[in-house]
Formats: sequence, structure tokens, C-alpha cells
Amino acid sequence: TCHTACKRRRLVCLQALVSRLSAEQLRSAMPAMLGEVVLATKESNVKSRAAAFDALLLVAERAEAAGGPSDAGREEALQGVVVAVCAGLAGKTPHMVAASLLALSRLVYEYRASPRFAPVALRLFEAVLPLLRHREQEVVRAAVVLVKVQLSALPREAVQPLLPRLVPPLLGWCSNKHAHLKYQVRYLMERLVKRFGLEVMTEVTPEEHQRLLTHMRKQKERARRHTDARLAAKAEREAAEAADLDGGGARSRHAEYEALLEDGDQEEEEGGHGHGRGAAAGGLRET
Repeated sequence: TCHTACKRRRLVCLQALVSRLSAEQLRSAMPAMLGEVVLATKESNVKSRAAAFDALLLVAERAEAAGGPSDAGREEALQGVVVAVCAGLAGKTPHMVAASLLALSRLVYEYRASPRFAPVALRLFEAVLPLLRHREQEVVRAAVVLVKVQLSALPREAVQPLLPRLVPPLLGWCSNKHAHLKYQVRYLMERLVKRFGLEVMTEVTPEEHQRLLTHMRKQKERARRHTDARLAAKAEREAAEAADLDGGGARSRHAEYEALLEDGDQEEEEGGHGHGRGAAAGGLRET
């Protein structure tokens, strides 16, 4: 019932409400509240999205604090928030599914440094991989965002066993028919090659997409050659400048300028001599 222009203020009111609820009240109000907050993460207005993310993180913080002083209780409370947001993945509309994925990616990014959250993030990563084969591009784009965040949050040894389930469906969107997804997928592939190496990625990449890895390898070699050539030219230039300062000082620094002036003087002198000879010859003829 709230107008679109008022959503940000409504979300700010929800934040104030969450900060004053008790632990029991928060648990009972969370299901009804999270639906609106999660959907607002897909708002086109930047301030509304920021307010939605603030409300989501505040709910997670309050739930974690209500879990008690023990690490196990706090982990269980935080996992309950993640499970509540994951309920949106079973939504009837692609918009709801995509919004749930974005909300989950924000939670993963916020708690990526917490060792208690790592097992939850890994199970979430495994559950999201099938959504890369979804027929709606809106859902796939949100899943790619979550994968990007997970790659930066999870350790290398936890992600590597999942590469055979991650890479083939990801490369299925690397075509000219899906331009936006194509660039996102290529960026993720570059990240994966940099993190796991070309040999590991070659093993999990389907044969029809091997040319992409070859192209990326050639681009990397070309960039390295350009970098080496630029550094070598810079070193030579610095060495030449140092030699000039040691050998000639200020004279060598202004040599080109002085040579230009000397050329002008020589042209003027030659012109003057020619004029004098012409004048003398004219005088002889007159005589």
C-alpha cells in the first residue's frame, strides 16, 4: 500500500522498529518484514536500495546479538536469517528470486571475514549453482553476482571441487545473444584463471569453449610483453638522462634548443652574405 516514492522512508522506519524490538518480537516479525526488505534490494532508486541493504544487515545484526554470547548460538541465529532469505528462491516470479539472490550476496559479502559464516556460505554456494541454468536472464544475472561475491569470500580449496559444476553452466551464457552476461562471464573466467591456474581451468572447461582460454592466455602474454617493453624503455630513458647529467650537465639538457637557434643564425648569415655579394656585383655592373 506504500507509494514507490515513499519506500525509502518506510524502510528507514522499519530500521527504527527493528532496533527497538526484543529478540522474541524480532523472530515473530522477521518473516513478514524480510519479504519487503528483500524486494526493495531490486529498486531502481539508489537511496531506496541502500536503505533496503541497511535494513537487511540490521536484521542480521539484531538476530545475531539475540543468539546469545556463545558462538554456536550466534551462528545458528545468523543461519536462520540466511534460511529466511533463501525462502525467496522458491518465489513464483523471477523478480523475487533475483532479489533474494542479491540479498544473499550482500549478507555473504558482509560476513565474508567471519569464520563462523564460511560453512553457511559454502552450502549456499552449492545450492545456487543450479540457478545458473535458469531460463530467465534476470535470475542468472543475480546468480552471477552471488558467484562473484562467493569467489572472493570462500577459500581456494573450498571452491575448487565445485568448479566442474560451476564453469560449464556459466560458459553457456557466453554468447553474442546475451551481451551483458557475456562480459560478466568473461570477467569471472579471468578471475578463475588467475586464482586456480590455466591447467585446472582447462580440465573443467568444455571443449567448445577452449578457444576462450587460448584467447585469454594470448592476451595475458601480449600484455606482459607490452609491460616489459614499457619498463625497458623507461629504464633506458632514465639511464640516458643520468648519463647526460653526469657528462654534460645543463649543456646537454639544452643542446637541442641551442642547435635550433644556431640553425637560424646560420640561415641569417648565409642570407646576409648572399645579399652582400649581390650588392657588390651590382656595384661592379654599375661601374
